[in-house]
Amino acid sequence: MVQSIFDAMSASMGLWPTVLLFIGLGVAGLNYGADWLVNGASNLGFRLGISATMIGLTIVAFGTSAPELVVSLLTSMQGKPELCLGNVVGSNIANTALILGATAVIFPLNIGRNSVVYDAPLSAMAIGTLFLLALIGATISRLDGFLLLAVFAIWMTWLIRKTLRESANVRRERRELKEARENGTLPESDDDDAEPHFHPRSPVIDLALIGVGLVVLVISADGLVAGAVATAQALSVPDIVVGLTIIAGGTSLPELAVGMVAAFKHKADITVGNVMGSNIFNALLIIGTCTVLAPISFDISEFTWSGDAATLFVDIPFCVFVCLLVIPMMRHGAKLTRFKGAILLSLYLGYLVALVLRNLP
Repeated sequence: MVQSIFDAMSASMGLWPTVLLFIGLGVAGLNYGADWLVNGASNLGFRLGISATMIGLTIVAFGTSAPELVVSLLTSMQGKPELCLGNVVGSNIANTALILGATAVIFPLNIGRNSVVYDAPLSAMAIGTLFLLALIGATISRLDGFLLLAVFAIWMTWLIRKTLRESANVRRERRELKEARENGTLPESDDDDAEPHFHPRSPVIDLALIGVGLVVLVISADGLVAGAVATAQALSVPDIVVGLTIIAGGTSLPELAVGMVAAFKHKADITVGNVMGSNIFNALLIIGTCTVLAPISFDISEFTWSGDAATLFVDIPFCVFVCLLVIPMMRHGAKLTRFKGAILLSLYLGYLVALVLRNLP
């Protein structure tokens, strides 16, 4: 729909005014959409006694994975499941290396214990499981797809139960703290100012901010990509370069915008939870659904840098490597510093350069 609007406006207004308009509105939309989403999600989480990490792993992660889900399902229904796989693998690499890296370079991220112990290993396990299934017979079958969906269902069940326990504990602690203060057994503390700021508004407003923020994020990402693609094509940039850079990174723009805004608001847990949750959603839910619709087969009869064998033996392993590498980075000092972020960002840029070079004629 966004592309159709772009084509119609460029025909009437001219290409460059339309490009500038779409890129400008896309950047502004990503900023406002991410701000509304983080605002509503963090406030809703505080209201329910749910940590920012859990909000990032669930509501935010599922919402920002919407572009990958839509693109992947459409490609599978069109009989091109390999594009679904490429989209997911590329998005997971971008999530882990680009988003965490770029965010940490600008705003060093403090890492919570749950992210180190549970979320990051589960993210690596999800893409690792996908890699192992692909290696067996050089195919990801419908049975494999059902297996991935089953693992996703188990993870979601565990996460929901963990969230409910956490929520009950937090509400009990708040109630006990309030009673202690009312009874005078616990004086008011300056540390209260350090608690997350809660907006005493209707939960309907929080849900509306989340919903509108997600819609604005997705539409803005589409608009920005449309403008960037038109610019690249007008400058005679090869289609393969456009596809491997702008299109592949476009579906990760919502995660990047949310990560930056959350880090700026000192809600690093939402940033990390969003990245890890999106990785798990992509590898288990999206690939599982896509392969149930259309199994993925790899032609590895001969190795070419732009063929299936390269995807199986280069791209997916690199994705596993990046997801594993970030675990000790997060564990060391419980923080992603600017230096660590620069390493991740350099890996992503190096991967992009190698990807473009190996796909050139």
